[in-house]
Formats: sequence, C-alpha cells, structure tokens
Amino acid sequence: MNNKKYKLGMTGCYICDHPFSHVTDIPVEAAVEWVKNVAPEITLGSHVKTKDITTDGNRKTDAIQNGWLNKLFVIVAHEPGKFIALYNHDGVFSVRIEQLS
Repeated sequence: MNNKKYKLGMTGCYICDHPFSHVTDIPVEAAVEWVKNVAPEITLGSHVKTKDITTDGNRKTDAIQNGWLNKLFVIVAHEPGKFIALYNHDGVFSVRIEQLS
C-alpha cells in the first residue's frame, strides 16, 4: 500500500474517530468470510483467530458472541485512493471506506 496509515488485517476501535464513510450493511457470514480470506491468522478482540470464527445462520454466532469484538473494524482492502474496512456495531456488519486525499 502506498499510504502507511493502515495495513491489511489491521484492527481498530472507534471508527467514528477515523474518516470512514458507511457504504452498506452486509450479512455477518459475508463479513466473516471476507476477513478469513484477507487475514486468517489475526484475532478480532478475542483469542479466536479469524480462520476459526464460525457462523450458524441464526446470528447466534462466534462472530457476534466471542469472535469479533463489538465496535471493532478491520482493514480488508486497499484500492487506489481508498481503504476498505469491515465494522461490527452491535452485530450489524458494514463496509466502510476512507477516501485518501
């Protein structure tokens, strides 16, 4: 990445303190699979590595209950001029984008 501000798989809290914009909400299963593909060895606020987080379709999931800390975002992509993060807020997972200036 040209900008050293973030790296793939980097996590952070308080996304409101960063200039990310909400793009869309996505299903928890999609968020978990995306993070597993980008950074399978990281943890998202617990001892569970992303590659081991599961979902069960009923939203009573490791991702929500103990695998992905609430209000935690993870950088999942970098495209020219922007960073893309996935964010968990009270069990609602969303895609967020920060446009680089």
